[in-house]
Amino acid sequence: MQVIDMGVFQGYVPINHHWTNDDPNAYFEASNSARKPTTVQRVRRSYFSAFDLTGYQVVRGQFMYNRSELPCMTITNEKITFNSFCTKKFTDTPYVQLLLHPTERRIAIRPCSKYDVFSIQWQTRNNTPLLSKIISCSHFCSALFQIMNWYPDYTYKILGTAIEKNNDRIIIFNLPSALPCTFIEKDENKKQRVAVCPEEWGDSFGDEFYDFSIDNSLYYAPANDNWHIKQKSKAIDGQLSFSLLSDEQILNTAEQIKEALGGNK
Repeated sequence: MQVIDMGVFQGYVPINHHWTNDDPNAYFEASNSARKPTTVQRVRRSYFSAFDLTGYQVVRGQFMYNRSELPCMTITNEKITFNSFCTKKFTDTPYVQLLLHPTERRIAIRPCSKYDVFSIQWQTRNNTPLLSKIISCSHFCSALFQIMNWYPDYTYKILGTAIEKNNDRIIIFNLPSALPCTFIEKDENKKQRVAVCPEEWGDSFGDEFYDFSIDNSLYYAPANDNWHIKQKSKAIDGQLSFSLLSDEQILNTAEQIKEALGGNK
């Protein structure tokens, strides 16, 4: 496993969707190895408004928007699906990294190169626009469901925040805002997906304004801030490391094996 040790993604762990380990502790240990000192975040209320907005709430996006109007991520116990907003946001991005911060309980998408660790092909080779992007990752989903204490039979939909500053583009998903969905029997041969309103949503329309502002502080950050958004991840100390062979090295090795076998394939 690897972790990012500086910048806005400090403590985030690149997700390897092929990894067959579903132990959530591995993600916490990786993230904590780059933990920064805990600081108390203070909000200068006049930054947002001349009025005191204490007691006001930001209405949950699930009540106001269709899924196509905002970045949306749907998670089951087997796969993650991103909607067309996400695919269009990175139309010119062939590869991305998915990042997880298990303690802050956030998932992020950021552009990357093909050769970055755990890169995921985001666009098709012929650049045909995608209506959605599906990533099969049952073991990671199992670990995530344990981190979030989610029900494995439910589907969870999370609306994200798209952020663009200084030509950098990222999308952040706050996992605690997930809307659970399940299927109910509509008739003998059909099931209907229905949303399940979490119990803690029953007494409010959304988050307190200043709590919401802290959770989305990156969105409000000044444009001249240096995000170090492209900061590379590094291997966790104590792990075995290895180097990936280039395409040329693989072909040369294959030729050597063929020659050693007398030219037979």
